[in-house]
Amino acid sequence: MFGGVIRQTVLTVTVGTGGERGLLGLVFSPDGTKLYVDYTDLDGHSRIEEYQFNRTTAVVSTKRLVLF
Repeated sequence: MFGGVIRQTVLTVTVGTGGERGLLGLVFSPDGTKLYVDYTDLDGHSRIEEYQFNRTTAVVSTKRLVLF
């Protein structure tokens, strides 16, 4: 079971700003092994990306684009 509070940076993404841009959402899979990030990039495009999560940090090398 996954639970508790993480008090460190787990992932850094560069997001667009202004209007309805920026970090739109962040969620962990029910078993805590994946992290999903929904944000707008610098060009204003919405992106949802999946990362493997090792209980403390997102593994950047496992990034998978789910929706663009």
